[in-house]
Amino acid sequence: MKNNNNIKWPDIWNVPDSVEWISNGSNFHSKAARVKWNGIAKFLKVYGLAGKEDSFTSIQDIESLIANIAEYRLQLINANVNVPNSCSYTITSNGNSNLLYLLESDCGDCLLTLLKRMNWSGYDSWLERISHIIASIMSSSVSNSLSTGIDPKISNFVVNNNKLSYVDMVWPLNKSSLNYIHTDMSKVWEFRYFSKIGLLINWIIQFSRLNLSNYRLTKKYILTQAKLFLNDKDFEVLSEYCDLEKGEIGQKLERIPLWNVDILRLLGVALSVDSNDYSFMDEIFSLSRTNPHEPLPTQMILKCRDLLNKK
Repeated sequence: MKNNNNIKWPDIWNVPDSVEWISNGSNFHSKAARVKWNGIAKFLKVYGLAGKEDSFTSIQDIESLIANIAEYRLQLINANVNVPNSCSYTITSNGNSNLLYLLESDCGDCLLTLLKRMNWSGYDSWLERISHIIASIMSSSVSNSLSTGIDPKISNFVVNNNKLSYVDMVWPLNKSSLNYIHTDMSKVWEFRYFSKIGLLINWIIQFSRLNLSNYRLTKKYILTQAKLFLNDKDFEVLSEYCDLEKGEIGQKLERIPLWNVDILRLLGVALSVDSNDYSFMDEIFSLSRTNPHEPLPTQMILKCRDLLNKK
């Protein structure tokens, strides 16, 4: 059995009765599927499919990833976050590189799929429930720096019998993963995933970008939550960049470090709401895209800042 990336099913595992690929056509670092044996479903992820930065040329690289996934899963469990159980894994050859097949317990349906199916009805109730997960992550650290990171995309949350779980076990992993990130990019990743203010900014961005009409509700809700976890200085910064009436964009940009692309994205979302301008927002996201294994894309970021300043 093969998928459209010509990946054979591992010989070590029995061929399942059915395979439902969830991200057909994806060329990102993993490919996901729901597989069934005798009616019992499990969740499959295949790693090592993308470019050179996500390929495994040695078994040691994969073994390191497996150890990091196990550590990250334990950190989330210790923070009282529901995550899928690890079921099994195997490694196969893929030409000059290797692939990691990882099976986990099936935690249900993607929250993003459910919300789209319901035309975003009940969004506020899911926002509240996910706040409990974010609060668990925040409460696990007494300082402004988080020991356990999380990537708060709607698609990273799944629902099974009304139970909410977080399923992205690869990035951001744990802080030791920063050792594998390009020096120019470590600040971006540390802010985004391991600072409380960065996590809240990423939460606003990710929960607003797919449906701009959710921005004001999301912003209001998260700012309310932020008062519980941020110091006064960070709360003021977050409030300032969420509220465009407090100053001109140019003045705001002058205070943003060049590397901080997440605040640029927050401004891009906020500037797109009134006009419902998805094309502008998408261009901001494209120009501010960063690769952890490559240098900071300075010229693209400068172009992004110039575009924001002209909006």
